[in-house]
Amino acid sequence: MTIGNFIQLKKQTILSQITPGRIVNIYCDFVAPPHEKFIIIVNVQPNLLGFFINSDINAFKRGHQKIANTQLRILQQEHPFLDADSYVDCHSFVSKFTLNDLVDKITYSPQNIDYHIKCCISQQLKNDIITELRTSSFLIPIETDKCINALN
Repeated sequence: MTIGNFIQLKKQTILSQITPGRIVNIYCDFVAPPHEKFIIIVNVQPNLLGFFINSDINAFKRGHQKIANTQLRILQQEHPFLDADSYVDCHSFVSKFTLNDLVDKITYSPQNIDYHIKCCISQQLKNDIITELRTSSFLIPIETDKCINALN
């Protein structure tokens, strides 16, 4: 097998695992400070969309009730790669890279695929995210409809 064939096979494997409801761990140079973040994929086509998982709700979001209400608890017990219970930020989409960008970041990373691609979210969390998408006053309805369809 040539290196080109190996890379193509690795990309296909990664692509098959990036599905709505899957959690990925990826370096985000667009957050301050830049660092790795867990992201729940909520839509793949035509646009890659996700929600950040945060270890805590920041003071700004806690101080604004409508935004605080968009933070959903994700349980460490159901998602064992987490260090503790955390929060899914359903206030805004992560849309900073394309599906191809994400596949390339994982393909050329020195870590193995399992480091980046985690489990799927629990059914209860999926239901909670769909409910949040249906009632969101912050997200664009055409995008939320695509995400709801993708998660169902």
